[in-house]
Amino acid sequence: MVGKICYDSLMKRLAVILVQFPIAVGFLLFFAMGCIFLVIQTQKEKVHPTFEGESNEDLTSVEKDVESAQIKSPGSKKVTKEDEGGENVETQEADSGQVQAKFVAVSTPIAEKEECTSLEKYDPAREFCFYECESEEQCEEIEEQINNELEVNRGEKIEYQEADKAFLQNNREAVYSIKSGEVLSLVTGSELPSHRELWDKYSKISPDVMTEAYLSQLHIYNDSESLAGARLSPSKKAINKWNLHINEYALKSMDNISINALMIHIFGHLMTLNHAQVDYQAEESVCEGLFIDQGCANDDSYIQKFTDEFWSKSDIFAVSNSNRIKELSPEDAKDFVSIHATGSPQEDIAESFTRFIFEDKPTLNIQKTLQGSNGQIQEKIQFFYRYSELIKLRERLRQDLSIERSFERRTL
Repeated sequence: MVGKICYDSLMKRLAVILVQFPIAVGFLLFFAMGCIFLVIQTQKEKVHPTFEGESNEDLTSVEKDVESAQIKSPGSKKVTKEDEGGENVETQEADSGQVQAKFVAVSTPIAEKEECTSLEKYDPAREFCFYECESEEQCEEIEEQINNELEVNRGEKIEYQEADKAFLQNNREAVYSIKSGEVLSLVTGSELPSHRELWDKYSKISPDVMTEAYLSQLHIYNDSESLAGARLSPSKKAINKWNLHINEYALKSMDNISINALMIHIFGHLMTLNHAQVDYQAEESVCEGLFIDQGCANDDSYIQKFTDEFWSKSDIFAVSNSNRIKELSPEDAKDFVSIHATGSPQEDIAESFTRFIFEDKPTLNIQKTLQGSNGQIQEKIQFFYRYSELIKLRERLRQDLSIERSFERRTL
């Protein structure tokens, strides 16, 4: 009886409050509903996570793959199910010992599926490769395996030809002057979008300051008689500058890895033969170091230091008076990264610089060096690690050109 009296009294007081303070009651109800909504959303995000910078509407195949990705446990078993087409397919279904993948690692932008390794999947919507792993240690192990596979693939694919002095005299389509900020301005010929694309393949490698200081013109050719892709030549109009020649026909038949290697090789020439490295005015009679077509190498230049260490005076004399490539013996070959590198100290340093960018840092093996097993090749690549500015350049190029895959790990 007492309880009923209390209940009736409470209801009357609530009725008075609802009549006198309807706004306050409405606010409390709205607040309570908001709390319930937030709790529901939090539970949903635990099951279907949204990555930072993405909305649920943006989720594509990678999230679907990640949500269904499972690390097989010892208790997993094969189960036959029907796919959407009604076909029987075998899938892995784990028992109570099943472990969900804890991370998805997403690469920097990748243009084509073929650039992913066998350890990665590809998301065509957002153009990246990715893989799943369940621990930081496993992620690091997979990344190491991916970069090892990339290095093997690069070694098999890199193939290019640099033009010689007689190359690219005919079939010139256009000439552009190179302005500040790597801007092209048409001088002669027809301006085409493909020319800008060819220029971009070089300009993304050369730092702006180097391009502005040492390049004068871009010459585009379409020579179907040659597979030689590019070369540099001293400018006849701009003092202390160079012209870049690109054969559009040759580059059409090259893959991205080979094109990047060619452009790095060309940049290696510009880096080692520019007027800050070589005295263009010096005469051979007064040159105490390496004398080349462009002039006398400065004592502290990259190419002079490289030549002092890896070339004898007799070797320099031999290549300046004959075609060294035709005379190359197996004994000579072990000291060079390629046959092209045997042509001169200029080609040797440019080829070795290309390997410096593309390959992992070599570990010098004293025993192999003593036995004559490609020890000098390793030493030539190690040479560039003495210069902090070149190490920084290498790191940038390997990232920009996707030579070394880097990943962003996202927690599931």
